[in-house]
Amino acid sequence: MPAKPRKSAFTPGDIARLQFVSDPMVHPSGDRLAYVLRSADKQTAENRYRAEIRLIELDSGRERVLSGNEMDSEGPLWSPNGDRLLLLSRRLGDDQKQLYVLPADGGEARRITQLKGGVRLGEWSPDGRHIAFLGAVDPRDEGGGNGPAPFSKDVQVLDSAHWRLNGLGSWAHRRFHLHLVRASGGRPKQLTRGEWSVGGAFLPSSSFCFSNDGRLLYYLASPDPLDDWAAVRRVDLFELDLETEQSRRLTRFPGMLLAVRPIPTGDLLAIGNDLKLGTASNNRLWRVRARSGRTGPVDLGVDLSLGDGINSDVRFASRDHDPWISPEGNRARVRITERGAVRLAEVDLKRGGLTWLSPDTSSTLAWHAAPDGSTWAEVRSSVSELPELWISRAGAPAKRVTGHNDRLLASRRVFLAKPLQFKASDGARVDGWGLIPSGRPKGGRPAVLAIHGGPKTAYGASFLLEFQILAGAGIAVLYSNPRGSDGYGEEWAHAVHGHYGERDYLDLMEFADRALRAGLGLSRRRLGVSGGSYGGFMTNWIVGHTDRFRAAVSQRGISNWASMYGTSDIGYFFTPDHLGEEPWVDPGQYAEKSPLTYAAQVHTPLLLTHGEQDLRCPIEQAEQFFVYLKRLGRTVRLARFPDENHELSRSGSPNRRMERLRLILEWFKERL
Repeated sequence: MPAKPRKSAFTPGDIARLQFVSDPMVHPSGDRLAYVLRSADKQTAENRYRAEIRLIELDSGRERVLSGNEMDSEGPLWSPNGDRLLLLSRRLGDDQKQLYVLPADGGEARRITQLKGGVRLGEWSPDGRHIAFLGAVDPRDEGGGNGPAPFSKDVQVLDSAHWRLNGLGSWAHRRFHLHLVRASGGRPKQLTRGEWSVGGAFLPSSSFCFSNDGRLLYYLASPDPLDDWAAVRRVDLFELDLETEQSRRLTRFPGMLLAVRPIPTGDLLAIGNDLKLGTASNNRLWRVRARSGRTGPVDLGVDLSLGDGINSDVRFASRDHDPWISPEGNRARVRITERGAVRLAEVDLKRGGLTWLSPDTSSTLAWHAAPDGSTWAEVRSSVSELPELWISRAGAPAKRVTGHNDRLLASRRVFLAKPLQFKASDGARVDGWGLIPSGRPKGGRPAVLAIHGGPKTAYGASFLLEFQILAGAGIAVLYSNPRGSDGYGEEWAHAVHGHYGERDYLDLMEFADRALRAGLGLSRRRLGVSGGSYGGFMTNWIVGHTDRFRAAVSQRGISNWASMYGTSDIGYFFTPDHLGEEPWVDPGQYAEKSPLTYAAQVHTPLLLTHGEQDLRCPIEQAEQFFVYLKRLGRTVRLARFPDENHELSRSGSPNRRMERLRLILEWFKERL
């Protein structure tokens, strides 16, 4: 019998071998499925991804390419009768993404917009004759020519504290407004105007929809866009009459509405957050009365937040289709983060409560259903499975229909997660896991304590290439969901607000102790620590409060809350929400909770990695910590990634993602 091929470890170079599945879109008939497949450009000097739209015939399993691997394509959307696909794409000659319409059987896509500032989202009218979309406009062009013309249009004059967004950049001279265009093409008509954007401050992907009869557009917007505080804490629902082009405000919601869909009965269903516990509050379902605008929560019977809070570094963002609503208007489907998984659930809109439609052993990273709900597609991933497409049909078990990464997985050593749940010193049960390489080297195996970002996100049932690379190099990876994480209820998420570096720090240290006592052959003297965003903050905090770790990697982290307040795209509202006060009210709290304050206590060798275009946790956070530690004579290194933002590890350019992974791997290999 021939020997089985020897499997090798995952390496940073595998970024160039991965196939990234996203944006599933089930045909209205339920017999076909379109989706997006991305891969790194084989010409590595280009340092970009190619994306193509693919089609699967669900009965035969036949698959073909509908649209070639252009530079960037995303968000396919079937027309109501299924004869065309609407998609966002940037092709040769496009400076920004534009809307294209593609025949259902393939062929040449036809561009239907050519906006200078580009397009974000499109939506078919119910009759398929028109397309509503969000297009970028310069508010200075809407002023009617009043006042002197500027000598230079590249000078940004700011009047708002919320003037930029990570991944988007400055929008000082950019707003996103509703437009309407015929599906056959033509000149778009702008429907909304002003110094504000449809969707509010964070531009969610379900920020507008047609009414069932196509006469109205419902859209989300801030009721007080010129109030810096209200603009990032309040988003309401508005109604636009397409005949008169007049808008009216429907709701007086106490927080932020995040998505809206029409119910066949005439009312609307929204996802929203009342912010009663700040950003720790759950996203919930809300019924909105179309006439009065009155809102009321739908009781799901669980203390969990709607949406996808799971961490993964092998996926691209997909268009969010939550909530799906049944043709009868009595059921809805949404994704919910539960413990360490993102699960699809069906909600009874009349009686309340929910039924789980997907398991807790994998995470649903994206999904879409046919209009009648009998067929739906999911992008699923688990600890040992890269994201692939699964199809479910009523009364039948889910079936995997793609295997783009099977060959790569078959040639690599894949590590399964060992459960390491433990009882914290205050009695709470904390979920944790470990990727543990086989064997017991002399002196014990090195291990890295990994800390997720957020803090309201979660580790669990999803593939993490970074973890598999470390485990393949013989370094165990320990990861958990301490206080502050998503998936465990509001109080769990809120426990860190005003208490950073307290119970969360204890959870992490006690988890490391639990893993060391588990008989896994881990060495107490060969521990590392790493994390990104909030995890980067916590890594910086840890090395300033203990010397138990021999090496650390802080990724896109926070070191100084006072400067974070004024330089981050979310700083002036996220920071007081999480620390408890404004910096001028309690400067002592900002200093006490800043890792920079404890720089002189840092002795652990530290690698800092940061994207130069990160607007969420700006690179000045790493620069400050780096200079402090250099002046103190500590072992510290700063890796700067040009043109990359806060999403470097997830959707950064291929070459820089590979270099990031190489730097992390080598740092720990040399020091552990």
